[in-house]
Amino acid sequence: MKQFEAAIGKIAAEVQNLNPHAVRGEIRQLESDIDSLHGRLIRVDRDIGHWAAINLKAIELDGQRMESQDAARQVVEGAERYRFLPDQLGISPDFEPRFSNSDVVELRDARRNLGADSSYLGCSLPPSAQFPDLGALLQVHQDLSQFARLTAQIQNGNVHALGETGPQGIEAAQRLLDRLVAIKELRTGIFARQQSSALRMRELLKSGRSEDLLKMLNDLGEELVTAYKERTDYIRKPVTAPSDADQDQVLVSAVNSLAEGRSPFGLLSFGKGALRLTIESIKVLNRKPKENEEWRHVYWYLRFRANLRVLAIRWNALTLDLPLDPVSGEGPEHGLDAADQFHLHVQLRALVSAEQELTHLAVRLFPSWSAIKGVTEDSDLFSQLERALNHHLIKNRLSAVWRTKESLRKTLEGKNGAIVVRIREFIDRVLGNPAVDDNGMQAHWSQLTAELARVHGLRGYLTSLARVTELIEASGAPKYAQLLRAPMAASVDTLLPDDWRESWRLRRLATHLEAIDAYDALKQLGRQRSTIESDLTGAYQRLVEKRTWLKLHERSTDRVRAALQAYLEAIKRIGKGTGKRAAIYRQDARRASSRGSVAVPC
Repeated sequence: MKQFEAAIGKIAAEVQNLNPHAVRGEIRQLESDIDSLHGRLIRVDRDIGHWAAINLKAIELDGQRMESQDAARQVVEGAERYRFLPDQLGISPDFEPRFSNSDVVELRDARRNLGADSSYLGCSLPPSAQFPDLGALLQVHQDLSQFARLTAQIQNGNVHALGETGPQGIEAAQRLLDRLVAIKELRTGIFARQQSSALRMRELLKSGRSEDLLKMLNDLGEELVTAYKERTDYIRKPVTAPSDADQDQVLVSAVNSLAEGRSPFGLLSFGKGALRLTIESIKVLNRKPKENEEWRHVYWYLRFRANLRVLAIRWNALTLDLPLDPVSGEGPEHGLDAADQFHLHVQLRALVSAEQELTHLAVRLFPSWSAIKGVTEDSDLFSQLERALNHHLIKNRLSAVWRTKESLRKTLEGKNGAIVVRIREFIDRVLGNPAVDDNGMQAHWSQLTAELARVHGLRGYLTSLARVTELIEASGAPKYAQLLRAPMAASVDTLLPDDWRESWRLRRLATHLEAIDAYDALKQLGRQRSTIESDLTGAYQRLVEKRTWLKLHERSTDRVRAALQAYLEAIKRIGKGTGKRAAIYRQDARRASSRGSVAVPC
């Protein structure tokens, strides 16, 4: 009774709560799943038939036909003969060897001669001609080594660093060195005479005092320079006359008259015998003047000598107030001495100006060198500055040699191989290393170039290795080809036996037999079929259930659903069936059951 009551309750609840639209969707999905499962079952059955067919089909290889059991016997008996072949070689024409026995002989010879050098297969090597000869490379090494040492001295603080870097700093350093060299030359020319007055005049010029006297000196100097230049006229066309002729005004007047075409004696020549003799002694180019132009030349010569005397006197007058050396007399020659002394003064002025510019440039170029302000007064500091400038300029000149090193690196771009790695390490670690002496560098480079030439000589063997292994790879054995490209592991080449063709054939048979071995495949297909059948049974069960409930829901009206509910209520009231009203409740249950029988499947 309880079970019946539960069944009626289940029916009533399902009919009452069922969503027809959702159930219809579930039914359509189950029907689709069942179709898919049937399709999978068909494919599994087809695969089972395929395995059965290929295991019964005879094998054809190299024009021979054999049964699977005969092929299996050959494979088992020759297992050791093809073990070195790692690739899966099938029996289709794609796996027929595209290489011949002569190719194998060539490959065996190449591998034997190459040995470990087979690692150069596929490598790109630089031509030996692209590298400089040993002499040029030695110069590069020496320059780079010196550059490294100079750079280290700057970095260690042994040489003061430039305040300006780059081309501007180097240009300033060169300009400063030019000034320094000019100062050295000026000092040598000035102080070679060991004149203390020159030192005092230098100090006066630096101080800026006595400007009026210095202006007078400069004015006098211009006249001295002019007179000194005029002297060349009388060197080209010398005049011979008494040494004091320029002081004899009568003689000078007479010469002027001759230059103007007049008589040197005026209207009366009586009593002028001495003047006549003096005039007779005057010569131009060792000849007696005849024309007015020649006497004019003599006249200006006498005026020139008289002017020199005046200039000498004026020079000595200035020496009383300025640190100048006086000339030793008042003759024309002493005027020329004064001109020479003024030339020394001009050099002193140039020296002071150059020293001032040198100090200015040095302070700007070496801002961290505090002592540099006194460079023109300290000979040791002057020498240190010269060494520092030469240091930086030489370093800059040597920096250009880095382009050579970079060009060597570019020669190796896109190149590879063990020798390329060694050459690259040489360029980076040996070339230009101050710790490596010249002999060590040359010996190292000679070894590398010899090795490079030797490797270039292996080109023929490497070409054979590449060609034949490419044929092997194209025959379907890329793993075997890769093994052959590696160096030989022993003196006997076990990868290339004499009966390689039979080994190749057995490997193809073994691969085919492995491919048609149906045990594991059929086992897996059996499991798949069982799973599909189980899934198909469950899908059918759920489909029947869903369709049944949907049909009950469609047949159940509101009156039927009420009758089922009334029946459940009546059953609950009956209880154990011993109450006074039990009979009435039974009648109610029968009436309700009759009305709701359409919703009860049985």
